[in-house]
Amino acid sequence: MRSPARAMIRPVLAALLLVLTCAIPFGVRAAPPVQLWEEADLRLRPGVNATVIIRLSIAEGFAVVGAGVQHETLRPLQLRMQPAEGVRFGVPAYPRPQPVQLLAGRSGIPAHSGVVAIRLPVQVAANATWSTATLRGALRYQACRAGTCEAPQALPVAIELEAVRSPTPR
Repeated sequence: MRSPARAMIRPVLAALLLVLTCAIPFGVRAAPPVQLWEEADLRLRPGVNATVIIRLSIAEGFAVVGAGVQHETLRPLQLRMQPAEGVRFGVPAYPRPQPVQLLAGRSGIPAHSGVVAIRLPVQVAANATWSTATLRGALRYQACRAGTCEAPQALPVAIELEAVRSPTPR
């Protein structure tokens, strides 16, 4: 006579095998190695400088080629914003990358891991005529894991901006 626990093993294994068999044809995908955090809307008074913080999260076990790294085959982390009427962008400031063995058999290459905060200076022109705008750009990166690197990728960046005007004196 079989125990009740042992009698349950076969149906559970069969169900698990069925789930796996059904999932494989649909191309089960892992989470992307880099994700942007949702940023709050930005409110600025025209003519005033501000700094936008753009945060990205790099998955455990991955590293992203460091910003400013010069390499013959790897592409560094880079934030590029599209020109926008009445908005001036400064040069993005990236945290300092740390040496990591990104490629098998190669010495440490500066890279980012974990949570990365990029500081982007922004200024709305004093004579801006719009009240809201969407600032668009792209975050380009190349993620590496276990001595191999994926193809370079780009994530869209969108920052909602509201120009806050001073009330007119009466």
